[in-house]
Amino acid sequence: MNLMKKVGDIAAVLGVKKMLLPVYDRVYRKKTLAQMEKYDRSSTQYGLNTEKRDYELVVSFTTFPARIDCAAYVADSMLRQTLKPDRVILNLAECECPPDKLPQEYANLQARGLTLNFTENLGPHKKYLFAMRDFPDSIVVTVDDDVFYPENLLETLFKSYRLEPSCVSAIRAHRMLFKKKRLLPYNSWAHESFYSEIPQYDLFATGVGGVLYPPKCMHEDLFDIEAIKKVALAADDVWLKFMQLKKQTPVVVASLKKTRLLYVPSSQEVSLWSENRDNNRNDRIIKDCMELLGISAADLVDMLGFF
Repeated sequence: MNLMKKVGDIAAVLGVKKMLLPVYDRVYRKKTLAQMEKYDRSSTQYGLNTEKRDYELVVSFTTFPARIDCAAYVADSMLRQTLKPDRVILNLAECECPPDKLPQEYANLQARGLTLNFTENLGPHKKYLFAMRDFPDSIVVTVDDDVFYPENLLETLFKSYRLEPSCVSAIRAHRMLFKKKRLLPYNSWAHESFYSEIPQYDLFATGVGGVLYPPKCMHEDLFDIEAIKKVALAADDVWLKFMQLKKQTPVVVASLKKTRLLYVPSSQEVSLWSENRDNNRNDRIIKDCMELLGISAADLVDMLGFF
């Protein structure tokens, strides 16, 4: 009897959720449109910090041709932050996005403070690598190219940094899970963990929500471009996690408030993270990174401070 009641309760909940989906979708679309309307392509509002501070805050991200229009929304949102960055850098592979082929709106974004950095094509690693290399004493915040970010993103991440200055601060993180001292597959981890504000080595920062990296929080192997190309070209988050572990840098969740991300329309037609997830590519890349870096399963357990 109790079992039947539980089944009935679950069915009722699922039924309610199904009924609410159209409403939820309408609300989501309304919020998305509201974010799009915030972007004034004729705006001349300067978006960088002009005051003297005891730190430099660099925002760095990347994109590719299929999302070059989407990335303009991200640039705009970074130039409208409540905590002004000192630099906002969009890293572009010159072979993919030559300067003379960019949409006209990028000229206006540059006038407002955006820097365009044309580099070699290192895939998603362009997001962080050149900023961390060129500004080693700066705080670097990375964002993705397909999300409408709130105007208090940098402020939220910076507050977390002030509380935990030796940690990577992430809006979203997965918890790496083990069984019998073996790392479980990526798709089995506790995704989007919000269980603690305490710094943890087993938290895996994901770039989509925005991530703050303190100066010199990575192992020096971070800039080994040949190693990146060999084992992790398609998975910057995995490479970054191993570089944090080698430097013994923990991760902290910057906000325990769970909110659904608003994606720029049409941006998910091409999605690297879903390819990595659906094809179990992250697991292969994790395995290859461990082999390249000489990290055994037992070493990984020790690094994470387990058992």
